[in-house]
Amino acid sequence: MADEIVKPVEGEAGAKAAGDAGPAPAFDPEAFRKVIREEVSQFMETTDKDQVVSAHVVGPVATENPLKALIDPLVQPGLAQARLEASSAADVAYFYHAHPEALKYREDLEKARLRCMEQGTPYTMLSLWEFYRGSAKNFDKFVKDGIEAEKVKIAEAEEAATVGGGVRTSKTIKNPYDMTGDELSKAMEGVAF
Repeated sequence: MADEIVKPVEGEAGAKAAGDAGPAPAFDPEAFRKVIREEVSQFMETTDKDQVVSAHVVGPVATENPLKALIDPLVQPGLAQARLEASSAADVAYFYHAHPEALKYREDLEKARLRCMEQGTPYTMLSLWEFYRGSAKNFDKFVKDGIEAEKVKIAEAEEAATVGGGVRTSKTIKNPYDMTGDELSKAMEGVAF
């Protein structure tokens, strides 16, 4: 190939240009073009065109790490567990803020959350809370607690009511005209006008 592109110059001109090393080679552009075309056509025939990297790509081309097959089985389980723990911590912080009523049952919920993390199952705290409240062991208790809480709210609302229409059945509000002087003065203690 190189012999076709560069040919020695014969005669005195070649000997003078090269010195003692012999005649200087002459560059043959036609031979050079022919060699390049042959090389390019041979490359295009043997190379898959989808894998040819553009000349405009700057920087190194990413290749697959040959040690990945050895490293991944050792590292990936720990990374997956760390991701699970991080997302669980964020979920816990949000959950107890959004559901303060669950703080009473935090110990049981935390046991369930840790058990799920050990198994690698990514349940949210809301899912665990709903399961805990709806389980056969706790369902009746939560229904009873809900009814009691509603009764307390109704009693507090009736206690706080000072104005209402119709007949009042509340025992805490008395008609001041029906009170004795002592009862009225006792009811008015601490009231500033």
